Amino acid sequence: MNSSSAFAAYHPEILLAAAGAFIVFIERLVLRHREAGQRHALGALATVLACAGAAALDPTPASVVILALAGAAALLGLEREPMPHAGEYHFLLLVATIGLLLMVKADTLLMAFLGLETTSLSVAVLIAFDKARANSSEAGLKYFVLASVAAACLLYGFSLLYGLTGTIEIARLAAKLSLAPMSPLLVAALAFVVVGFAFKIAAAPFHLWAPDTYQGAPTPIASFAASASKVAGLWLFLRLFGIGLAGPSVAGAAGPAWGVMLLLVATASMFLGNVLALAQTSVKRLLAYSAIAHAGYLLVGFAASGQSAALAGPLLYYIVTYAVAVAGAFGVVTVVEHATGGESFAHFQGLSRRAPGLSACLAIFILSLAGLPPLAGFFGKFYLFAEVLVLGGWLWITAVCLAIALSALSFYYYLRLLKVVFVSAADSASPISFAALTTPIILWTLAAITLLAGLFPDSLLTWLRS
Repeated sequence: MNSSSAFAAYHPEILLAAAGAFIVFIERLVLRHREAGQRHALGALATVLACAGAAALDPTPASVVILALAGAAALLGLEREPMPHAGEYHFLLLVATIGLLLMVKADTLLMAFLGLETTSLSVAVLIAFDKARANSSEAGLKYFVLASVAAACLLYGFSLLYGLTGTIEIARLAAKLSLAPMSPLLVAALAFVVVGFAFKIAAAPFHLWAPDTYQGAPTPIASFAASASKVAGLWLFLRLFGIGLAGPSVAGAAGPAWGVMLLLVATASMFLGNVLALAQTSVKRLLAYSAIAHAGYLLVGFAASGQSAALAGPLLYYIVTYAVAVAGAFGVVTVVEHATGGESFAHFQGLSRRAPGLSACLAIFILSLAGLPPLAGFFGKFYLFAEVLVLGGWLWITAVCLAIALSALSFYYYLRLLKVVFVSAADSASPISFAALTTPIILWTLAAITLLAGLFPDSLLTWLRS
């Protein structure tokens, strides 16, 4: 690739960087005397326009999904009390988005690592951005420390792979590793890479940062971390493990060596995520433990992807539909938190009487996460588990049966939340209003996507496979 074509490939990232610098410049030099709410509104508008322009320059499915979720997070930020330094807030959001775009188009281990760390550092600052809340700073520090550990593990694994193969190009790793015998050094390299990615996607037993981080972070940032960051991380995960590391194998039904490791992590994630979610009374912590469980379901598919290229489509469908549903759920939490001052189950009591439309959106998102037909979440699990079962073998059948059983367990805590919303009496009769006119548009759009993706799953699958 020559310099001009390389420059053209990164036009979306350059546009986002220029937009971020422009937002900071205007906010500091022109709008510094305006109210905080006005500065946030203009920053959010500029962020959305920049994301729309970047999507026009790079209309690939991964980039469009990430940019749409980033724009939604920027607009959902208008639903809460404005924080100072609006320019820096939206600048960091755009920088984090740049990192995500670098991850999904990375063709080398170095570019993948740079994208990961660009996002991680920006998100760590955004999590701690709410200086009025002590748990925001605590969540940011915890995320930063554990993300640093994950980065060290990942970088060490990458360095071992480079030492074994002499290349950092993802497409050439498989060819090089297929010629290399299975050795303790190769197993160690794969283990470090799996541990690093497990930290990034909050898979057990490397999940301890997720509940506190989701609860302490500003809710729009928690939405961004739970949706857009997961899409990019898992997209990169699929490319790296499905293409670059498809070579090394061990004897037995699990195929690639990393498949065995991923199945162990998947089992722990599904079990811990679903069991610990049963006792939660905070909706944000409930969604955090739910995310851990969903990471386990996805890892079952990733573990099998080395043996079946057909799993790529179901995995992408699952990732995208999960991200849309969880972004919508956090959007509802943002509205309730701003209106009631909290996000525990008590703050959601009788929500259907105070905000029927908001409750309907929440029901769509939660039931999709639970996997109820005809919503997108059901088809995500159906396609994924069905494709894994095609492989046969006791190991894959056992993994899918365990995933289905624990997925059925998740209905308890999902329906417990909806019971509070639709059955419990409201503490207050006053209706819940939106702070920003864009919020109901975003929530209903996400709800419509969740419903339509379930009614017409083949259309979404075809687009993602493109």
